[in-house]
Amino acid sequence: MSSFEGVNIENITACGTNDFGSGMKTRLYFAPAEWFNKINIGDSPNVGPKNNFQNALLISKDDIEFKAAFTWFYIDVLIDESEVKTSFSGSSKRRKLRSSLDVFILGYRSKILGFLQVMKNEDLVFCISTGDNISVLVGNLRNFATFDKAEGSTGKKYEENSGFAVSISANSPTYFFKENLIIETPGSGSGNGGFIDLTQDY
Repeated sequence: MSSFEGVNIENITACGTNDFGSGMKTRLYFAPAEWFNKINIGDSPNVGPKNNFQNALLISKDDIEFKAAFTWFYIDVLIDESEVKTSFSGSSKRRKLRSSLDVFILGYRSKILGFLQVMKNEDLVFCISTGDNISVLVGNLRNFATFDKAEGSTGKKYEENSGFAVSISANSPTYFFKENLIIETPGSGSGNGGFIDLTQDY
């Protein structure tokens, strides 16, 4: 059987007038994997069949559900120092996509070091938005996100950044939300399962 059976092969085009923004937003959202009832990354009525390039890694806010009383928390990260990357791992004919997320958390502070100490071995899920307002998910309930490394420094000179460079990875592709989202955190929620959908406002 052909590996392309049931898959729509398409052109991948780019309009010269499109402006693809680089960089990431300055708020990184996270939650322990055990807080979720579901993260649906398979076929979904909220997205449609995953048999084309556009939908293959697309998810909806409705594909994610928290357990009662849980939602996202967030970390403020330094602008121009965050990056999501995707790469292949595995041998020939056994390739799979792997995601990594690098951020810099400003300030050599006890709260940040305490966070890393407590969460260093936990299974996590992260969400962050790109510079052009596309929200992406790193980690899911099949392949959790975990900390790869973290290095904190006070910096030696006044002009150097004080804080923590943190690397996170997941043995899974990066998933893209179809909606333009604001993510709810404790105290900001309206009971919409962790998300506010801004798609219709644009």
